[in-house]
Amino acid sequence: MSFMFYYVYILQSQKDNSFYIGYTTDLIKRFKQHNNGESQSTKPFRPYKLLFYEAFLNRSNVYGPFLAICLRKIRI
Repeated sequence: MSFMFYYVYILQSQKDNSFYIGYTTDLIKRFKQHNNGESQSTKPFRPYKLLFYEAFLNRSNVYGPFLAICLRKIRI
């Protein structure tokens, strides 16, 4: 039996120290895409380091933490 994980993650730009918050089912692939410039929203701020991630077994469980992180970022 194999499980599909859903990840919430936070990246920090090593260029300007900005943060990017996202979610994905393939964390390694998505991290590489960000650092290879394959994401238009993060391309100008490469390279990135992975600051945090959390894995979930159910996609619906991702949205609560994702939203909480986004709201905290807005207040910082």
